[in-house]
Amino acid sequence: MVKSILRRFNSERKYFSALIRDNDLRFFSEYEINKSIYPENSNFYHIEKCIHQLKNSFLSTDKKGFASKYDFVTGKFGPLYPEVTGYIINTLYALKDLQGGKFFEEWMDEAIISSVNSLKNCQLSDGSFTGGHKDMINYGNPSIFNTGQILLGLTEHFIKSQSSELESIIEKGVTFLNDNATENGYNPNYCYNSRFAPYYSRATYGHISAGIAINNQEAKIKSKNVIDYILKNQTEVGDIKGWGFANNWYVLHTVIYTLRGIYEVGSILDEKKYIEASHKGMTFLENTANRIVIDDAPISNGDLFEGSKIKEICFTGLGQQAILANKLIKKGYHLNEDFHIKNPMRILKQHQIVGCDNKDIEGSLPGCKPLNGKYQPLSAPIWGIKFYLDALIYEVDNQIDIKG
Repeated sequence: MVKSILRRFNSERKYFSALIRDNDLRFFSEYEINKSIYPENSNFYHIEKCIHQLKNSFLSTDKKGFASKYDFVTGKFGPLYPEVTGYIINTLYALKDLQGGKFFEEWMDEAIISSVNSLKNCQLSDGSFTGGHKDMINYGNPSIFNTGQILLGLTEHFIKSQSSELESIIEKGVTFLNDNATENGYNPNYCYNSRFAPYYSRATYGHISAGIAINNQEAKIKSKNVIDYILKNQTEVGDIKGWGFANNWYVLHTVIYTLRGIYEVGSILDEKKYIEASHKGMTFLENTANRIVIDDAPISNGDLFEGSKIKEICFTGLGQQAILANKLIKKGYHLNEDFHIKNPMRILKQHQIVGCDNKDIEGSLPGCKPLNGKYQPLSAPIWGIKFYLDALIYEVDNQIDIKG
């Protein structure tokens, strides 16, 4: 597998060799340190590279939405991914607001409309949206998580367009979530691996956003029930039991999903205890959780399960960590900015693939380092670029309310 990648991307051989090395996370390739290729701390430069990769993803679906990931093994983009397509809509709207639309390109308007239309077709008869994508076994089955994610993008477009058709679609999605939200979380029958986990607070974020937009009062009650249940599992030091994909695998991506979801619901409902719980979780990362130290700069480890032997960088989690830290600091909460923002953003910039001959991978961001690690190995997930781009937008203008 690894050798075939090195053969395919011969001109970037040294870069991929660096990413694949699993015995030295401090090693950086020439593409990451050569200032003529990579201008350090240039947010505009990296925003443009992210946009290039988002456009590649959009074009790969015949302009219907956004692909799941770029697969370094096959050398191809995956199929249209409804979940990711949903919350990329929010990022495109944020780009409209950034610097007076300086980075907003003509194709993005088409992408918003095409994405909305594709997502309409993914809604099932019970009001939910499909799990997975066409190559996954859960495609066509109701998914609470994806319903919440997709509603984030559809809701922002509804607020801008006031489409009565879209309002009806959102109402059905909110009703599905209301019907399956209990005082013990969401119905596990519609959760990944039939297991409700704390990171479904991310779905609650979409649930309450959509409910508020269409004035569905029940959504407020149901959303609070879910978050209250999740917080029953928060410990004194701030971690939340079971906040990973599995009971012994706490990927940074899902941990930040959990804390970001709790924060956003708290912000929308003006529930201080939720925002404080999110802050408490971030201080756990800062003071207690597993970490990696690179050039004397600590960052969160990719797996936060206590006693884990896994040591890898989770890029998608680092982007979201910076976003959430910025939001909490803006509200007056104290956090170590080096640990939560500056170090993660430096690592992200150093590992975005730039200066490549292959334009399909130019601007992409691997799922993990080493490249053949545990979370999204041998690929560049499009949601990683989405969250990285959101974090860059926030660095340029923290007055923009980053949604999704």
